[in-house]
Amino acid sequence: MKCDLVYDGTLEGLFCALAMILKRRISASSVTPRRRASSIEHPVYIGTDEVLAGRLFRYIEGCAGGAAAQLICDFFLSGMPDIEPVIYRYICGSIRNGRIYADNLEDPTVRYMHRAVRDLYRQAGDVLQSLEYETVGGKDFAIIDTPQRVLPLIKDAIAQSHTTCDLAVFNRGDGLLLTTANGRAICLDTCESGRDLSTVTEVYAYLLSHRLRYMAEPVKADTFPMLWQVTIDD
Repeated sequence: MKCDLVYDGTLEGLFCALAMILKRRISASSVTPRRRASSIEHPVYIGTDEVLAGRLFRYIEGCAGGAAAQLICDFFLSGMPDIEPVIYRYICGSIRNGRIYADNLEDPTVRYMHRAVRDLYRQAGDVLQSLEYETVGGKDFAIIDTPQRVLPLIKDAIAQSHTTCDLAVFNRGDGLLLTTANGRAICLDTCESGRDLSTVTEVYAYLLSHRLRYMAEPVKADTFPMLWQVTIDD
């Protein structure tokens, strides 16, 4: 019997759901992020295990190389509506055939992913050049609206170029919020809060209502590359 899998919306969570399918522990008819799962009648929630996700990530690297693993990470940020099935097909092909498949631009899935990633990086550059800030409560705010998840790609560049005060950049298109505090830049997924943010005033109120607790240990270079490295306490 097939079921509808739901993950937490992170790349680590998606890897855990796909690992369950690849190990044939679950037969799935769909894999959906939690923020889009409200219409699913009988969802099966998959917990996020960073160790499991990292194991699959490194296995893909071993089978098809680092470029294949990086392509998956970048494509996940592309905002395409079919991210989950495309990544699943690419992982299956990469595991079966290695770089012969993963680097084959004649394959429709591989070509589709590369095209989406090129658009993602082009949009990230455009956003970086066009940011306009509004100061509220001693913090600079900017609002963007793009389906691509560009903020994880440009967060360091934004933080390094904007050192006069703390800032917050919110993307209406995907609910990600980039904020700096104490010289550190992080991305938060506001969709998890269930609040629909749109304006600078709403983003400012969101930040005031949450207390950020940074992880004590930095993420090591040889572990799975996390996109979000902060927990939120209500």
